[in-house]
Amino acid sequence: MSKMKKLLTVLLAGTMMFSLVACGSKKPEGAVAEVNGTIITEEDFEALYGMQRGYILMQGGEGILDEFYDEENGITFGEQIRSNILNQLVVTEILAQEGKKEDVEVDAAEVEAELANQIEGVGGVEALGEIGISEEMLKKSIEDTYYINGLREAKMETFKVDDKAVEEYFEEHKAGYKTAKASHILVETEEEAKDIVKRLEAGEDFAELAVELSQDPGSAQAGGELGEFGQGQMVAEFDEYVFSGEVGAISDPIQSDFGYHIIKITDRFEDLEHFREDIEMALKAEQWSDYVDGLQKRTKAKIYLDPKEELEKYKVEEEAPAEGEEVPEEPAENTEETPEEPVEEAEEKEEKKEGTK
Repeated sequence: MSKMKKLLTVLLAGTMMFSLVACGSKKPEGAVAEVNGTIITEEDFEALYGMQRGYILMQGGEGILDEFYDEENGITFGEQIRSNILNQLVVTEILAQEGKKEDVEVDAAEVEAELANQIEGVGGVEALGEIGISEEMLKKSIEDTYYINGLREAKMETFKVDDKAVEEYFEEHKAGYKTAKASHILVETEEEAKDIVKRLEAGEDFAELAVELSQDPGSAQAGGELGEFGQGQMVAEFDEYVFSGEVGAISDPIQSDFGYHIIKITDRFEDLEHFREDIEMALKAEQWSDYVDGLQKRTKAKIYLDPKEELEKYKVEEEAPAEGEEVPEEPAENTEETPEEPVEEAEEKEEKKEGTK
């Protein structure tokens, strides 16, 4: 698989539609799905699909939509996009309805403020329309987001996680729970880096030298501080030193693709207690996923759109010849028979034969 197809596979990662059965009754006009009687419109689907489709074509080129995303199951990239979007719209509607049912409060003024902010962000109502989104559609999307976020917050507060579950999770994912804190000074040449090391050894302050000399704009003004980061997040040379060196030590110049680093290891964390809160949130997030799965299974959702079919608007048909345009004839097949000679040539040959007798 090419790098581009791997990228698109990551972008489209997700399952095909969850177990919803296509409705056998007559499809309501302009509907792609229905959740508890609420219609999800073709307009909503078209707006999301048009944007996602355009992005995938831009990344993968013409024809990518017909290539296999999952060859074993015969699923193309185009089918996967349509399935993901349909799934997203249905699940959003399910959760927004549940939020209303659970009396999640949504501030109308907040919605209006966010609507105005997003419209301004894209360049106005006209610009919004140019990408296929109406103001009404955007407003509903914002409201739904508030209902869903409120529902999630309320449910997360009710989920319980015991110490045993936290400990088991930590042991299973231990390799991913290694972090460190460090500062660095980045310069272009080894000579500059060596000079800084000498100044540090002479007693100058690391943070002050970082502000003065570091060429990393993201950390220089913070005295070189990079905050807390996980193992594997930094370039290999930097990462190796930070996760193997002594806490409190300052390195000799270390070269990477960015230049030369002088690194100060501030702290390193590998113990359960440091990550307990993160693990509790991860376990609650799993409970939220289970809750959403349960809602999907209990909800009466009807699907009217077949993700295997491309939308009529985007179907490419072979162009018929224009009126009056001749259709080129198929070339004649080659045969082994000798073609007949023209009559005149045959008679001339016969005369020559007569003259040699």
